[in-house]
Amino acid sequence: MYNDYRINMFDKNKLNFGTAGIPSSTIRNKTSSGTVDGINEVSRLGLDALEIEFVKSVYLKRSKDEVINNIKETANNHNVSLSIHAPYFINLNSLEEHKVRNSIRYIYDSLFVGQKLNAKVVVFHPAYFMSQNREEVLERTHSNLLQVVDLFNKQRSSEISLGLELTGKQSQVGSFDDLLFFYKRLKTDFVKPVFDFSHLHARYNGFLLSKKNRDDFFEKLKSYPELLKNMHCHLSGIKYTEKGERNHLMLEDSDMPYKEILTSLKDLKATGTIICESPIIEQDALLLKKTYEDL
Repeated sequence: MYNDYRINMFDKNKLNFGTAGIPSSTIRNKTSSGTVDGINEVSRLGLDALEIEFVKSVYLKRSKDEVINNIKETANNHNVSLSIHAPYFINLNSLEEHKVRNSIRYIYDSLFVGQKLNAKVVVFHPAYFMSQNREEVLERTHSNLLQVVDLFNKQRSSEISLGLELTGKQSQVGSFDDLLFFYKRLKTDFVKPVFDFSHLHARYNGFLLSKKNRDDFFEKLKSYPELLKNMHCHLSGIKYTEKGERNHLMLEDSDMPYKEILTSLKDLKATGTIICESPIIEQDALLLKKTYEDL
C-alpha cells in the first residue's frame, strides 16, 4: 500500500516528511549499514527524509570513511534529506562541570558527523531547569551554547544547522519563549528552533486542542517569517500528563490535532521537514504526508 503515496522526493518549496530512525519495514542488507538500508526504505515508501538517532552515543563518529560516504551518497542518490538527533544525555545547565563538557562534546561530535553526511540539522534538547531560576538557567545555557558555536565554527564547511528542540516537559529548557531567547541572543543562522508539536501539546497538558492556543502559537510564529522557511519539525501522537510528555502514540490513537496543524503550516506557506516519531514511524509519516498533500 505504501507505494500509493509515492510522489517526488524532497522539495525545498513545500513541507517534506520523514522518519525518526530506520523504518520498521526496512529489510536489512548484510553488505550495507542499517542507515543505508533505512534510507533505501524511506525512498521506496515515497517519503522524503530520515533523522539519524544518536540516542545514547554518536555511534557513527568512529565509522570508516567508506561507511560515511555510502550513507551520504545513498541519501543524495535518492534525494532523501538527512538530519540527526543528538544524544539525550545533554544538559548544558548541569552543575557538574564534567557533564557540561560531555554535553558540549556530544553536540560537537554530532555536528561533525552530520557535516560529513551533508545532514541539514542536528537536533538536541538543551538543558534542564532543576528547580533553578529561569533567567539564570537561560544565561548559563546560553554561555555553554556559545562554546559549541565557537568551537564548531572553526571548522564548519557546510550549511548544517544546530536545532534547539521545543521540549515536552516544563522541567526542561525548551518552551517557545526559551527558544526565541537563544535565537535572538545568538543572532546567527547556524542555530535555529526546532518545533516539536507533540512536545508543545504535551508540555502544556493538551495545549493544541484549543483553537485559540493554536491560533496564538501560529500568529506568534508568523511574526518570525524567516523561521517558516526551511523549518525542521517533529509531529507524532503523544501521551501526556499534567507534568508533560509520557510516550509517543500513533496519531489515530492520540488527541493530536495533526490535520489542523498541517493546515496552519500550509496556509503560512511553511517549507522544510516534518519528522515523525510515532511507534510505527513510517505509517504515521505517510499519513502526515498524504494528509498534507490532500489539503
